[in-house]
Amino acid sequence: MTPIHHQIPDAKYDDQDRLDQLTVGQLREIIRHTVQEAFAEVLMEFTIAAEFEAELSYQAEVTELLRQSLQERLAGASSLMATQDD
Repeated sequence: MTPIHHQIPDAKYDDQDRLDQLTVGQLREIIRHTVQEAFAEVLMEFTIAAEFEAELSYQAEVTELLRQSLQERLAGASSLMATQDD
């Protein structure tokens, strides 16, 4: 199937003249294609945002685990030093 922009006559008319020459079917095809492109862009942006949010959540979990581990090690080292001083 020939793309819509190739079906529009190439005569030197302004945009309104070119639109006037389109059939209803061609206009529907242009609208359908435009809506599909817009939907794909929104879907891509949503996917990227969801991936970013998941990565941020993962990093927060790892940071919390590292913080807890460090606190446990410091607490263990403090109690070990306290028993050695006695």
